[in-house]
Amino acid sequence: MSNENADTAEHLHRLGERLTALERHVFEQDKEMLALSRQLEQLRAALLGLRERLSEPSSRDIGGGDASHAFDAERPPHY
Repeated sequence: MSNENADTAEHLHRLGERLTALERHVFEQDKEMLALSRQLEQLRAALLGLRERLSEPSSRDIGGGDASHAFDAERPPHY
C-alpha cells in the first residue's frame, strides 16, 4: 500500500508541474493577445486616418480633372 501512495504522490506532483506550466503558457498567451489587440487598434486608427486623407479633396485636385493628371504635374525635373 505504501508503494501505491508513493505512485499517487508522484503522479499528483507531475500533474501539478504540468498544471503550472499550462498556467504560465496561458498567461503568456494572454499578454500576447493583449499586445496584438492594441496593435490592431493602432492599425485601425491609421487606416481610418488614411481613408479620411484619401477622401478629402487635395489642393492638387482643386483645378478639376482626374488624379492621374495631378500626379503628372509632379514629375521630377529630369523628365
